[in-house]
Amino acid sequence: MLRWFALAALVALAAASGVSAADAQQHLATKDISGDFPNIGGSGGNLAGTITGMWSDGTTLWVMEDIDIRHTVNSAHATNDTGRILAYHLENLTRNTDSSKNFLYLAGAATSGNSDNNRSPDGIYSDGKTMWVGDSIQSPVKVFAYNMITREHDSAKDFNIGSDPLRLRGPTGMWGDGTTLWIADYPDGIYAFDITKSRPTYKHEEISAATRDKAENDNAWGIWSDGTIMWVADDVKDKVFAYRMSDKVRVESREFDLHKDNHGPTGLYSDGKTMWVLDNGQGVSPNVSEKIFVYKLPQPPAPPAPAPAPRVFVIPPDTTPPTVKSVERTGNATTTNHTLT
Repeated sequence: MLRWFALAALVALAAASGVSAADAQQHLATKDISGDFPNIGGSGGNLAGTITGMWSDGTTLWVMEDIDIRHTVNSAHATNDTGRILAYHLENLTRNTDSSKNFLYLAGAATSGNSDNNRSPDGIYSDGKTMWVGDSIQSPVKVFAYNMITREHDSAKDFNIGSDPLRLRGPTGMWGDGTTLWIADYPDGIYAFDITKSRPTYKHEEISAATRDKAENDNAWGIWSDGTIMWVADDVKDKVFAYRMSDKVRVESREFDLHKDNHGPTGLYSDGKTMWVLDNGQGVSPNVSEKIFVYKLPQPPAPPAPAPAPRVFVIPPDTTPPTVKSVERTGNATTTNHTLT
């Protein structure tokens, strides 16, 4: 989990690391990571692509790149259309070059016609053992599984999401809690899958397209939840929407607008206080510049102050001694004595 002093250091080191200070209410900082993705926009000569997903375990942040080389002029590379996942330190957003943390290629050198090749990676999540990555080009659309230790494809845990009854068209965001995996299909709803099985199975629709349409949340690109609220990034509205998972009601007090340069959100992650938003740079013209934006996550409204306790007045018991009257007789005379209070 990111400590606040580390986040302050991230902002303070702007000049050295390419991080800019905040200029919006929720926006805290921005980290330019375009130098780590020279292939984006075709600047690598033979390659072109975009960054399409992000996930973190609270310490390491993984950023996924879709490497698209189907249209390259170099035919020697024309069959290697695939993707890769690079690791960062969440605390300061610097590269983690530990080879055990990086997935350099999601399908090795598989040919473009090989169904074993994840050719269009979108959406990423891991339970610590398996990394799931969506692929919208496969027919039917499917989710690939990778072993987190060996970083090899684990085909036994792959599952289709483009078949009946779902027929999802484009997995654009993933989040899970260790037992359930949620997948956002950008034109439709958000769906839950049971990942405790040997092969994940469909459970239910979590947030319908109708619910998102009502909120004018048209395009879902990146999702994250704390188990109570689900946040959904929208690259058309430049906004992060929020929905209560128990009743699917929109919670506007937990939403926030994206920074003016954050036009291409493709991934979300949060520790409950801070939210990181991956941006593919595609919404900024003419220069493509991939960034990670850091925001303060809106917190629930403070509960109302308790009503003051009613004032209780205690009337002390009457301790006044009683009046005593005594009568004395002396001969024919009667004397009465009084005790006065």
